[in-house]
Amino acid sequence: MSPPVDLYVEPNVISLTQARAFVFERILTDDPATRTLFLLGTIPNSKTGEQETAIVKLEKAAFDTHAEGEREAVQGLMGRIGKLESLGGNDIYYWAKAWMKEDRPADIKISVIQPATEVHISKHSKQAVHLIRETPELYQSIVLPYIQSIPASRTQWVRNILSGVSEADSVIYTSPSPLGFTVVPDLKWDKSTLSTLYLSIIAHDASILSLRSLRGDLHLPLLIEMRNKTEEVVRELYPSIEKGQLRFFVHYQPSYYHFHVHVVHVSYQGSLGMSVGQAHLLDDLIDLLQLNPSALSLLPLTYALGENHALWKPLSSAIAAASSL
Repeated sequence: MSPPVDLYVEPNVISLTQARAFVFERILTDDPATRTLFLLGTIPNSKTGEQETAIVKLEKAAFDTHAEGEREAVQGLMGRIGKLESLGGNDIYYWAKAWMKEDRPADIKISVIQPATEVHISKHSKQAVHLIRETPELYQSIVLPYIQSIPASRTQWVRNILSGVSEADSVIYTSPSPLGFTVVPDLKWDKSTLSTLYLSIIAHDASILSLRSLRGDLHLPLLIEMRNKTEEVVRELYPSIEKGQLRFFVHYQPSYYHFHVHVVHVSYQGSLGMSVGQAHLLDDLIDLLQLNPSALSLLPLTYALGENHALWKPLSSAIAAASSL
């Protein structure tokens, strides 16, 4: 019988000298959601000095706000910005790229809400999340009255886009009435990296509050035109994007109640907004409305809702009361 094979391999140890001697060949993968890069290149062997093929994963570290001294470091973070480049602004919202040191790629993307209200603070605070099963009855009795109570000022930035007051130079396409909609870059996109392309299609008709408002006899032509025309325009602007490389989806609950469709490159992964229960493929909505023009007003919808959301208490109380009967 053959003697057992020694499978032990001495682990690699990469020195600072070797790391700095990395010869870059190409990017294998970049994932903006997880802040990671996979690079292909060569690193010198620690024993022979010969360059060997290597894959290097670079990942930005998370902010450890519980570490000793980290609070002080975070407090001084904005003061250490060396360079700022605006990406745009609208109403109370502003976003930019920032460099901690000017001689390297941008370190941070900054989004600012100013002045921020208690609603903004609540929305962006850490909170427990629960799944809600919203029936058509709950929508009519609780959700719709809530939507109708929201001040118009909360969507002023949307009206600014549609009227051309803000972001006019960023508009990718505006369709004529009656199938009116405007396509603009989402603030999540840096407007240059196609693998992270993120656009918003905003309907001109303010009476369409969310996907619950959609009716096949009224809105199917609009949805189909949004789908087809946007893909056509984007592929004309960016020829490297092939047919089938754009993902169209709608949020419920949405972040604002003026109907809009999200468009991302199919390779864009990891966004919480693409989670099951919040993201609904536009193609699926079109199919449902073709089967039944009232389908989206009749279906129960399940989604995650944070405890800080204004809908959490009334919905959870109503559901608990119904289950106790």
